[in-house]
Amino acid sequence: MLHEPEATIKLGELTRILSDAIIWDRTWVSDFADDEVKVSADLYEILSLYSRMKPSA
Repeated sequence: MLHEPEATIKLGELTRILSDAIIWDRTWVSDFADDEVKVSADLYEILSLYSRMKPSA
């Protein structure tokens, strides 16, 4: 199995780029939708908890 090279990016920069791409409905966002992304265990925990939160009324 061939491994692609990895790169490091700050979360703030990543979220800024992704937010802009989502707002402008860039096709490449959906092209990578099934790709896995490595995150630290503590960030994963926060993201998991946040995704389970229900919006307040």
